[in-house]
Amino acid sequence: VVLFGSHSYHTALPISDVDMCCVLPIEKDGTQFLQDIAALLTKMEAKDAGFEKVSVPKETTRHKLDRITAIFRGVDVDLATSTETPGNFEGCQGSGAMELMRRKSIAKFGESFWSAILLFKCLCHGARVTQHHGEGKHEQFKAITVMFMAVAWLTEALVVPADGEVADPAAVAFQQGYKTCPVIVALRFLVQCFLQFDFRRYAVNITRD
Repeated sequence: VVLFGSHSYHTALPISDVDMCCVLPIEKDGTQFLQDIAALLTKMEAKDAGFEKVSVPKETTRHKLDRITAIFRGVDVDLATSTETPGNFEGCQGSGAMELMRRKSIAKFGESFWSAILLFKCLCHGARVTQHHGEGKHEQFKAITVMFMAVAWLTEALVVPADGEVADPAAVAFQQGYKTCPVIVALRFLVQCFLQFDFRRYAVNITRD
Protein backbone atom coordinates (compact mmCIF):
# COMPACT_ATOMS: atom_id res chain seq x y z
CA VAL A 1 0.00 0.00 0.00
CA VAL A 2 1.42 3.39 -1.01
CA LEU A 3 0.22 6.94 -0.51
CA PHE A 4 -0.43 9.26 -3.44
CA GLY A 5 -1.88 12.75 -3.60
CA SER A 6 -0.95 15.70 -1.38
CA HIS A 7 0.10 13.57 1.59
CA SER A 8 2.74 11.84 -0.52
CA TYR A 9 4.42 15.08 -1.60
CA HIS A 10 3.93 16.87 1.73
CA THR A 11 1.43 19.61 0.91
CA ALA A 12 -1.64 18.17 2.62
CA LEU A 13 -4.01 20.68 4.22
CA PRO A 14 -6.04 19.86 7.36
CA ILE A 15 -9.06 19.11 5.17
CA SER A 16 -7.14 17.01 2.60
CA ASP A 17 -8.31 13.48 1.96
CA VAL A 18 -5.98 10.50 2.26
CA ASP A 19 -5.27 8.73 -1.05
CA MET A 20 -4.00 5.16 -0.88
CA CYS A 21 -3.17 2.72 -3.65
CA CYS A 22 -2.99 -1.06 -3.18
CA VAL A 23 -0.42 -2.52 -5.56
CA LEU A 24 -1.65 -5.95 -6.67
CA PRO A 25 0.06 -8.81 -8.52
CA ILE A 26 -0.86 -9.02 -12.18
CA GLU A 27 -3.07 -12.07 -11.68
CA LYS A 28 -5.21 -10.31 -9.04
CA ASP A 29 -8.55 -8.86 -10.16
CA GLY A 30 -8.53 -5.23 -9.01
CA THR A 31 -12.29 -4.80 -9.39
CA GLN A 32 -13.08 -7.83 -7.28
CA PHE A 33 -10.49 -6.74 -4.72
CA LEU A 34 -12.15 -3.33 -4.30
CA GLN A 35 -15.60 -4.88 -4.09
CA ASP A 36 -14.39 -7.23 -1.34
CA ILE A 37 -12.80 -4.33 0.56
CA ALA A 38 -15.99 -2.28 0.20
CA ALA A 39 -18.05 -5.16 1.58
CA LEU A 40 -15.68 -5.45 4.54
CA LEU A 41 -15.78 -1.71 5.25
CA THR A 42 -19.57 -1.74 5.02
CA LYS A 43 -19.67 -4.43 7.70
CA MET A 44 -17.31 -2.34 9.86
CA GLU A 45 -19.55 0.69 9.26
CA ALA A 46 -22.51 -1.28 10.60
CA LYS A 47 -20.47 -2.13 13.71
CA ASP A 48 -19.63 1.54 14.27
CA ALA A 49 -15.90 0.86 13.87
CA GLY A 50 -15.05 4.31 12.57
CA PHE A 51 -15.97 3.90 8.90
CA GLU A 52 -18.94 5.61 7.28
CA LYS A 53 -20.27 6.54 3.84
CA VAL A 54 -18.53 3.69 2.03
CA SER A 55 -19.07 4.34 -1.68
CA VAL A 56 -18.42 2.15 -4.72
CA PRO A 57 -18.69 4.06 -8.03
CA LYS A 58 -20.71 2.34 -10.75
CA GLU A 59 -18.79 0.73 -13.58
CA THR A 60 -19.60 1.81 -17.12
CA THR A 61 -18.37 0.82 -20.54
CA ARG A 62 -15.92 3.73 -20.38
CA HIS A 63 -15.06 3.68 -16.69
CA LYS A 64 -13.72 0.65 -14.86
CA LEU A 65 -13.95 0.47 -11.09
CA ASP A 66 -10.51 1.58 -9.91
CA ARG A 67 -11.20 3.11 -6.49
CA ILE A 68 -13.64 3.25 -3.60
CA THR A 69 -14.20 6.04 -1.10
CA ALA A 70 -15.10 6.17 2.57
CA ILE A 71 -14.84 8.37 5.62
CA PHE A 72 -12.80 7.12 8.56
CA ARG A 73 -13.23 9.06 11.80
CA GLY A 74 -14.02 12.25 9.88
CA VAL A 75 -11.26 11.90 7.28
CA ASP A 76 -12.08 11.24 3.61
CA VAL A 77 -10.22 8.20 2.31
CA ASP A 78 -9.79 7.11 -1.32
CA LEU A 79 -8.58 3.56 -1.93
CA ALA A 80 -7.38 2.67 -5.42
CA THR A 81 -5.60 -0.29 -7.00
CA SER A 82 -2.71 -0.67 -9.39
CA THR A 83 -1.06 -3.64 -11.04
CA GLU A 84 2.58 -4.47 -10.26
CA THR A 85 3.73 -0.85 -9.71
CA PRO A 86 2.00 2.31 -8.41
CA GLY A 87 2.81 4.05 -11.71
CA ASN A 88 0.32 1.85 -13.54
CA PHE A 89 -2.47 3.76 -11.79
CA GLU A 90 -2.89 7.20 -13.38
CA GLY A 91 -3.61 8.84 -10.03
CA CYS A 92 -0.11 7.95 -8.83
CA GLN A 93 1.72 9.27 -11.89
CA GLY A 94 1.29 12.97 -11.15
CA SER A 95 2.04 12.37 -7.48
CA GLY A 96 5.26 10.58 -8.33
CA ALA A 97 6.39 13.43 -10.58
CA MET A 98 5.53 16.03 -7.93
CA GLU A 99 7.44 14.17 -5.21
CA LEU A 100 10.49 13.95 -7.47
CA MET A 101 10.28 17.69 -8.12
CA ARG A 102 9.92 18.32 -4.38
CA ARG A 103 13.10 16.40 -3.54
CA LYS A 104 15.13 18.00 -6.32
CA SER A 105 13.93 21.55 -5.60
CA ILE A 106 14.69 21.27 -1.88
CA ALA A 107 18.13 19.85 -2.62
CA LYS A 108 18.89 22.76 -4.96
CA PHE A 109 17.06 25.72 -3.41
CA GLY A 110 16.40 24.74 0.21
CA GLU A 111 13.33 23.97 2.35
CA SER A 112 11.98 27.50 1.87
CA PHE A 113 11.20 26.67 -1.76
CA TRP A 114 8.62 24.04 -0.79
CA SER A 115 7.30 26.13 2.11
CA ALA A 116 6.41 28.86 -0.40
CA ILE A 117 4.71 26.28 -2.65
CA LEU A 118 2.62 25.04 0.30
CA LEU A 119 1.61 28.56 1.31
CA PHE A 120 0.66 29.37 -2.28
CA LYS A 121 -1.52 26.28 -2.35
CA CYS A 122 -3.18 27.41 0.90
CA LEU A 123 -3.94 30.82 -0.61
CA CYS A 124 -5.41 29.24 -3.75
CA HIS A 125 -7.54 26.93 -1.62
CA GLY A 126 -8.83 29.74 0.58
CA ALA A 127 -9.61 31.90 -2.44
CA ARG A 128 -11.39 28.92 -4.05
CA VAL A 129 -9.09 29.05 -7.05
CA THR A 130 -8.66 25.30 -6.61
CA GLN A 131 -11.50 22.85 -6.21
CA HIS A 132 -12.30 21.56 -2.75
CA HIS A 133 -12.55 17.86 -2.00
CA GLY A 134 -15.87 16.36 -3.02
CA GLU A 135 -16.83 19.28 -5.23
CA GLY A 136 -17.14 19.42 -8.99
CA LYS A 137 -14.29 21.04 -10.88
CA HIS A 138 -16.35 23.70 -12.69
CA GLU A 139 -14.03 26.62 -13.53
CA GLN A 140 -11.56 25.80 -10.78
CA PHE A 141 -8.12 24.23 -10.98
CA LYS A 142 -7.03 20.97 -9.44
CA ALA A 143 -4.56 21.74 -6.66
CA ILE A 144 -1.78 19.68 -8.25
CA THR A 145 -2.15 21.69 -11.49
CA VAL A 146 -1.58 24.96 -9.64
CA MET A 147 1.41 23.41 -7.87
CA PHE A 148 3.05 22.29 -11.12
CA MET A 149 2.74 25.85 -12.42
CA ALA A 150 4.16 27.27 -9.18
CA VAL A 151 7.16 24.92 -9.22
CA ALA A 152 7.90 25.86 -12.85
CA TRP A 153 7.62 29.60 -12.20
CA LEU A 154 9.77 29.54 -9.08
CA THR A 155 12.41 27.24 -10.54
CA GLU A 156 12.77 29.44 -13.63
CA ALA A 157 13.17 32.54 -11.47
CA LEU A 158 15.90 30.95 -9.34
CA VAL A 159 18.01 29.50 -12.15
CA VAL A 160 21.38 31.23 -12.32
CA PRO A 161 22.47 32.06 -15.91
CA ALA A 162 25.37 30.08 -17.35
CA ASP A 163 28.71 31.76 -17.88
CA GLY A 164 28.52 34.21 -20.74
CA GLU A 165 24.74 34.65 -20.57
CA VAL A 166 23.29 38.04 -19.72
CA ALA A 167 21.34 37.97 -16.47
CA ASP A 168 17.85 39.48 -16.39
CA PRO A 169 17.96 42.40 -13.91
CA ALA A 170 14.53 41.45 -12.54
CA ALA A 171 15.68 37.88 -11.95
CA VAL A 172 18.84 39.10 -10.22
CA ALA A 173 16.78 41.34 -7.92
CA PHE A 174 14.42 38.47 -7.12
CA GLN A 175 17.28 36.08 -6.34
CA GLN A 176 18.87 38.62 -4.00
CA GLY A 177 15.56 39.08 -2.20
CA TYR A 178 15.10 35.31 -1.99
CA LYS A 179 18.40 35.03 -0.12
CA THR A 180 17.26 37.45 2.58
CA CYS A 181 13.59 36.45 3.04
CA PRO A 182 12.96 33.42 0.82
CA VAL A 183 9.45 32.34 1.78
CA ILE A 184 7.79 35.77 1.66
CA VAL A 185 9.63 36.86 -1.51
CA ALA A 186 8.81 33.58 -3.27
CA LEU A 187 5.16 33.64 -2.19
CA ARG A 188 4.68 37.22 -3.42
CA PHE A 189 6.34 36.26 -6.71
CA LEU A 190 4.02 33.27 -7.19
CA VAL A 191 0.91 35.37 -6.56
CA GLN A 192 2.10 37.94 -9.11
CA CYS A 193 2.81 35.21 -11.67
CA PHE A 194 -0.64 33.72 -11.23
CA LEU A 195 -2.41 37.07 -11.51
CA GLN A 196 -0.45 38.09 -14.62
CA PHE A 197 -0.50 34.76 -16.47
CA ASP A 198 -2.65 34.77 -19.62
CA PHE A 199 -4.63 31.56 -19.18
CA ARG A 200 -6.78 32.19 -22.26
CA ARG A 201 -3.74 32.51 -24.50
CA TYR A 202 -1.89 29.50 -23.12
CA ALA A 203 -4.87 27.26 -22.39
CA VAL A 204 -4.45 23.56 -23.08
CA ASN A 205 -7.57 21.45 -23.56
CA ILE A 206 -7.14 17.76 -22.80
CA THR A 207 -9.81 15.20 -23.65
CA ARG A 208 -10.02 11.44 -23.23
CA ASP A 209 -9.99 11.06 -27.01
